[in-house]
Amino acid sequence: MNDITSRYYQEALKQLGLENDPFPIEAPENIDYWSDLRSLFSKLLELQIRDLLSPISRIYVYWGPLGTGKTHACRYFSNEKTFKEIIEAIAEKGPVAKVLPISVVSPIPKRTGDLTYAIFKDIVSKLLQKMSKENYKELATLTEKPELPCIKALYNLAKKTQQTLLEEEYSPFDIVEKTDEFKFLMTRRSTEYGVLETTTDMSLIIRYIIKALLKTYDRLVIWIDELEHLAESTKIERLLFSDLVRKVYDEVDYGLTLILIFSCDTFAEVSELLMPAIWNRVGEDKIEFTFMKEENELIDYLKTNIRTRGGVDPSRIIEAEAAKMIVKMIKEECGERGISPRDFNKRMQDLFASAYLVWKRQGANHFR
Repeated sequence: MNDITSRYYQEALKQLGLENDPFPIEAPENIDYWSDLRSLFSKLLELQIRDLLSPISRIYVYWGPLGTGKTHACRYFSNEKTFKEIIEAIAEKGPVAKVLPISVVSPIPKRTGDLTYAIFKDIVSKLLQKMSKENYKELATLTEKPELPCIKALYNLAKKTQQTLLEEEYSPFDIVEKTDEFKFLMTRRSTEYGVLETTTDMSLIIRYIIKALLKTYDRLVIWIDELEHLAESTKIERLLFSDLVRKVYDEVDYGLTLILIFSCDTFAEVSELLMPAIWNRVGEDKIEFTFMKEENELIDYLKTNIRTRGGVDPSRIIEAEAAKMIVKMIKEECGERGISPRDFNKRMQDLFASAYLVWKRQGANHFR
C-alpha cells in the first residue's frame, strides 16, 4: 500500500468510527481476541487445555505460509488475559493453574552462533523479568553449590538481588539489570565468570531459572517465533539451536511448553531446519496453519475483525449482501488455494481506501 492509499484508508476508518485498525498487516503486539480460522482455534485451544491439565513438558511446531496467523496465535495465546480466561473455563476439570507465557523472536542470523545466543538472551531476560522475591530465593537454593562458573553467576545474581530487596524496595528486575552477573549473561564474557560458549551452559542457565519460576507457576510456555530465519543460517547454527532446545526440554521434565514457529510454504522446508533429535521429541505435535478457503470463514473473519478490533457492529458499516459480494469476489480471485489473513487484510485496506476516495469525489452525506 502506497502512502496515498494508506492515508485514504486511515481517513476511512475515522469516518466509520472504528476504534482501531480492523485489518492490520502486521499482528499487533498485544492481542486478546481471536479472529482467524475457528477450526484452527479449536485445535490450539485443545492443546493449551491438555498442557494445563497434564504436567508433562512438551514441544510443538507451528508452521505454515507467511501471513497465515502464526504470530497472531503466538501473541494471542501468550496474552495473560487469554490464559486467565482459559484457566477459568477449565477450573471445573482440575485445580486452577498458574501459567507464565512469554514469546521471543528469532533474529536474522549474521555469524554462526548469533541466532542461538540471541534467543537464549531473550528467553533469559524475559524470564528474569517475571521473577519475584520468592523465585530469587528458590534460585539461590538451587544454585548454592555451583559446579560451573555460569551457575555461580546465577547464584551470585540471586543473592545480590535478595540482599538489595531486604534493604530497599525495588522491582527485582531493576536490581538484576545492574548486576555484573546479568551483564555476563547478556554479553557472554566476564573477567570473573569467563566466556559463555556452550549450549550446555546456556541450557543449564535456562533450566535453573525455569525451575525457580516453577516454585510459583504451574507451567511456563515459551513461544519462539520467526524460526524460518534458520534457513538463512549455517548447518552448525541449526545444530546449535536444536541442541539448546533439546537440552532445555530434557532437563525440565514437567511444567514446560516450547512452541517453535516457522513461516514456510511446505513441511519439507521446515523439516530441514531442526535436527532429528528435536523431531523425535515433537512427535505428532506439528500444527499446520492454512489459508482461509470457505466463504463462511472469510465472512466470519471480516466481521470478527470489525467487531473486536474495530469496536463497532459490522452491520453498521457494511451491509450483509455487500460483505457476501466482497468475499465471493476474493474467493474467486484466489481460487482453491484460498487466502491468508494477511493478504485478506491487504485487500480490505485497498477496498476501504478506494471506497473512501469514491465517496469523497461523489460528495455523499454518509460514508458506508
